[in-house]
Amino acid sequence: MKPIISAILLLVCACMTPTGCGDYEHNGPPTIVLGESMCAECGMMLSDERFATVTVYDGPRGADPVLFDDFNCQAIYESEHQEEPIVARWSHDYLTIQWIPTEQAFFVTSQKIHSPMGAQIAAFATRSGAESFDDEQPPEPMDHTEMTKLILGE
Repeated sequence: MKPIISAILLLVCACMTPTGCGDYEHNGPPTIVLGESMCAECGMMLSDERFATVTVYDGPRGADPVLFDDFNCQAIYESEHQEEPIVARWSHDYLTIQWIPTEQAFFVTSQKIHSPMGAQIAAFATRSGAESFDDEQPPEPMDHTEMTKLILGE
C-alpha cells in the first residue's frame, strides 16, 4: 500500500474513534450550552443557567449526565426513572450561577423567581443566601428531599 493511502486511512480511522461524552468530567458537573442543550424531561432548550440542573446516572458506558432546564423537571424525571442508579446531582446557585451539589443546596419558592417551567424554584449554595432572597417575604429554605416531595405532592 502506498504511504499516502496508509496515512489517509490512519487519519480517517482516528477521526472515527469514539472519544467519550464530550466535555464531561466524571468528578464534576457537565458543560452545558445555552440554546443548544435540551431538557430531558420537557424537551425545552436550556435558556437560563441559573435554573439548569443535572442528574448523573451510572449508565451502561459509565457516567451519563442528563440535563434539565429547572429543578421541577429534574424531580419529575427522577421519579419516573427510579430504577436507574444516580451517581451525582448538580444545580446552579441562583446568585452566583456556580454549580453546587444538589444535596447541599437550599431551595426556595417565590413569586419573584421566574424559572423556565414556572415552578418558581431556585437553588442557593448557602442557607443565608436563600433566606435573604426575598426581603418582603423571607422564604423558608428547603433541602433537596423536602423540595422534591413538595414538587411530587408527597
